[in-house]
Amino acid sequence: MAHFTEREMDVIHCLPRGLSNKEIAGQLEISARTVNFHLGAIYEKCGFGYGSGNRVKLVAFAFRNGLVK
Repeated sequence: MAHFTEREMDVIHCLPRGLSNKEIAGQLEISARTVNFHLGAIYEKCGFGYGSGNRVKLVAFAFRNGLVK
């Protein structure tokens, strides 16, 4: 399994709540652009392309691999 940075894990933990990138940015007190950067890195590490349909795949991946509960 891929190794995620602490901040990437913060972003992953926000995804199951259905938050938008802007909402994630507000929660983590970072810019929406930084959220996009982290999501790009996460998608790449998981082998997914960047896209809305793959956000669901990423959440499923996170649950299957015990990254979120």
